Amino acid sequence: MAIWKKSSLASRCTPSTCQAVFYAACSAVVRESKQVEPIDLLIGVAELRHSEECEFRHLFVARAELASKLGIPALPEDAVSRFRALKRKIALSKSSAVVLRLAASEADRGHQFWIDNDHLQIALALHNAKFDTALRQLGYSVDHVRQLGDAGRLKNPPRKPSLRVRAQMIPTVVWVIVGVLTGLMLVNLYNLSFARLHP
Repeated sequence: MAIWKKSSLASRCTPSTCQAVFYAACSAVVRESKQVEPIDLLIGVAELRHSEECEFRHLFVARAELASKLGIPALPEDAVSRFRALKRKIALSKSSAVVLRLAASEADRGHQFWIDNDHLQIALALHNAKFDTALRQLGYSVDHVRQLGDAGRLKNPPRKPSLRVRAQMIPTVVWVIVGVLTGLMLVNLYNLSFARLHP
């Protein structure tokens, strides 16, 4: 079942980030929510034993404690099967879409193409003070997670985007170039007209 197929950010997410979103959808089903909320994304991140650049084993071990701090149930053993048995679609809420855009900004801040779980976790902490407090109590401040992520990427450099992903970025690049050229052309036309009026 597609959760966020139409999102342009989906092609930038690592497999582990996609898995975190999958677990987030499972959390939403357990909570009987019609949408995946940011709190579900946080539970999804905590369900992962590790991510590609930054390991969160301590957070996985403390996932029940995290759920308790947030006042929601931890994912039960049958959460995945309950999600797969769901007959309706479940989508990201507007708040969750904002969190994903924040995660993309966090990846951009570090000059990274891929959005990994450290970016998602930082975005969640920046988006919600309650999440930030809960994560800090478990030893995951924003600065600490950034350090873990940067160290992990130095140790295991991320792979380059595939040709298909790069091809998806071409229209954006073309529009940026067209916009810049149009702006330059308008400035030159203005300068020419100004020079004719005031010789």
